[in-house]
Amino acid sequence: MISRKAFWVTIAIGSIYLLGISQAQAHHSAPPRAVATIERIYPDLHARVLREKPVSWARLRAMAAHRWRALHPAAERRHARLELEAAYRREADRYRAALMCIAGHESHWTWDISTGNGYYGGLQMDRTFQRGYGLELYIAKGTADNWTRDEQIAVASRAVPRRGFHPWPNTARMCGLL
Repeated sequence: MISRKAFWVTIAIGSIYLLGISQAQAHHSAPPRAVATIERIYPDLHARVLREKPVSWARLRAMAAHRWRALHPAAERRHARLELEAAYRREADRYRAALMCIAGHESHWTWDISTGNGYYGGLQMDRTFQRGYGLELYIAKGTADNWTRDEQIAVASRAVPRRGFHPWPNTARMCGLL
């Protein structure tokens, strides 16, 4: 059962989004009704800032989101996890095509492979490589055969600027990278 305060917090945050917040409205002032709703739910939430005229939608959204994450640790953990996943995707995009070619030759795009030869995952990374470039994943999930495709590509993308495609000498040649 959800608590009464959590219910109203959810309603307030949902109403802010449903009131039509868009990038075009981000710098326009928020209507007094939205400010009053946030002020009622969070009486201690920067009352001075909320009383300033005009309060922008962007400022109101940022304050409500910050307060929500402060009151709900699970929401903060989810936010941090989503930020980390987005960082992995951004990092992986740079070398994605080349590493997909390597994965095709190394493991036929089988990302959860562990053949017992000391190499793991779709890019066949050894434990030293995994610890060197993906320590946080190695600690959290174990070897690369337990990582997602994007996580494996992101970790390999960290190595490419320093080592090039030399950790995969034969398959990199097959892909025309060496």
